Amino acid sequence: NFIRNNTAEPAVQQAFFALAQQAIKEQIEYAPLDARAYLIGGSFLNRLNQFDTASPLLQKAQELTPNKQSPLFELATNDLNKGRYADAIVRTKKAFDLDPNYPDAQRLYMIALLYADKFTELNAFIKEYPPTQVNEQLLGLFKEKQQYGLIISVYKGLVEKNPKVLNVRISLAAAQFTGGDRAGAIATLRGAIKDFPEFEKNGNQIITDINLGKSPIQK
Repeated sequence: NFIRNNTAEPAVQQAFFALAQQAIKEQIEYAPLDARAYLIGGSFLNRLNQFDTASPLLQKAQELTPNKQSPLFELATNDLNKGRYADAIVRTKKAFDLDPNYPDAQRLYMIALLYADKFTELNAFIKEYPPTQVNEQLLGLFKEKQQYGLIISVYKGLVEKNPKVLNVRISLAAAQFTGGDRAGAIATLRGAIKDFPEFEKNGNQIITDINLGKSPIQK
């Protein structure tokens, strides 16, 4: 990590990088048709932020295993770090199509769309393929982009899949409140009170605070 974070002395970084490149080169020479050698080397270089050096290795891994998701994920990560968002969308969409039920494939495709500011396409994707779990990285990016409508869409999907989980309802209400939909937040809270009687006291207090113009729900 200290190499990746550039906290080591330049001479140490250069020596480490040279050693890593030599190890990758030897592994590829030993098994030139083994996609794993290219993938491991390229992934390692990605982690060191050596994106230009990593790219041809990852492309070779993808060429050798065109129907594997891992090289596509790493290539997309490489693209995103180099600002090549259109390429990242193509790669993550292909990875998603290979296995639409794989959460990481869904997440990376959504991240690529988000970085490219493709909010309409992203919202449509979330509605068709609602996430099955909360991903803090993705939600953090939504907040960074101030796309509260997308956060609401995510939590609505989670409520549908987890109707008996109170915290998901509260998170939806929080997203609605933060996004300016106070009426929606109150409706969600009232639904939660109906389905979770133990929440009645706290839920009614939150609703009262909202009606008084306070900010009782933290996103």
